[in-house]
Amino acid sequence: MKWYKKAAMLGSGRAMQEIGLLFHNGSGVSQDDNQALIWYKKAVENGDKSSMFYIAMVYKGQKNYTEAMKWYLKYVEMGGGYVAMESIAKMYEEGQGVAKDSKIAAEWRAKAEADKNQK
Repeated sequence: MKWYKKAAMLGSGRAMQEIGLLFHNGSGVSQDDNQALIWYKKAVENGDKSSMFYIAMVYKGQKNYTEAMKWYLKYVEMGGGYVAMESIAKMYEEGQGVAKDSKIAAEWRAKAEADKNQK
C-alpha cells in the first residue's frame, strides 16, 4: 500500500486503481467498497479508464444496478472490452437496472463476441 500511495500522490491513475483493488478485495486492508469506489473514481479522473469497469462491478455487487449499468456503458464508450459488453447483456437478460429485453441482450452479446474475436 505504501508504494501505491506514493505513486498515487504523484498522479498515477494505475496506482489509484491498485489501491481500489486492495480495498475491494480486502487485500492487506479491511474490505471496504466505499473506499474502493473513492480510489477507482480518482483513478478515472487521472486517466485510468479501466477503473470504470471496477466501479461498475462494485455497484453491481451492491445491487445498485442503475449505477452499474451507467459505468459499464461509460467504459464501453471509452473503448472498454467485451467483458463489460457481456455484463451489459446479462443485465438486460435479467432486467437489472434496465427493462428486461432479450433482443437488446442478444445485440450486446454479438458486440461482445465481435470485440472478443478482434483481440
